[in-house]
Amino acid sequence: MNRPTQDQYFMEIAHVAAKRSNCYKRQVGCVMIDANNRILSTGYNGVPQGYPHCEVGKCPRDTPGKDLNICLATHAEMNALIQCHDKDKIWKIYVTHSPCLPCTIVLLNTICLHIIYDEPYPGFETSKAVWEKLNRNWIPYETIRNK
Repeated sequence: MNRPTQDQYFMEIAHVAAKRSNCYKRQVGCVMIDANNRILSTGYNGVPQGYPHCEVGKCPRDTPGKDLNICLATHAEMNALIQCHDKDKIWKIYVTHSPCLPCTIVLLNTICLHIIYDEPYPGFETSKAVWEKLNRNWIPYETIRNK
């Protein structure tokens, strides 16, 4: 039997969550787990409930990772936090793209110690430095994928 590792399992769930995104530029998914490897919540990026979904050619942003203040989409990490019933139990998150700086700052207000990401988001070095300053782990998925 070819059973996925826990890291593979949670990252695959993050990728499935990303498929729910209504952003055509970048689909992002997030899974938050506790210290016992139980899923606390999932999230994906997208516009608020009731707003029309994004359409090709109608996005106000030209460059991914820039002008986030003019985008109506809530990020996957924020949506997962909104869905989480106990933010004090978030131990680790799996996310398809590394968190942006605002999401990183919000996550620092939880007890989360580990961020595992599959792809770097533009400007991720700044987010990584802020996260690691408090001795928390910022882990590229490729380094643990096959362990």
